[in-house]
Amino acid sequence: MAEAGMLKPHAHVMLTMRSVDKNGFGPKVRDWNRTDVEHWRESCAEMANERLAELDIDARIDHRSLEAQGNRAGAADPDRRACKAHGRSGHR
Repeated sequence: MAEAGMLKPHAHVMLTMRSVDKNGFGPKVRDWNRTDVEHWRESCAEMANERLAELDIDARIDHRSLEAQGNRAGAADPDRRACKAHGRSGHR
């Protein structure tokens, strides 16, 4: 939860580091470490925003970090600060 008990919807996407073929999982592919996933994040945001618009929901997803959006530590919009990540311990 974000501050003031508001929900903070988000997603964690996990990918395997192993190749996959008709025989199953293969060796680790270290090239993934050099993959730029920014275009994947942008594509997901675009698809979600299209669906939100179709449903006439007045909310949009911005895949960029707060810093990339020009918001450094909440200076531009104090209500839009990054929250401390609590990991698994914050959900018990």
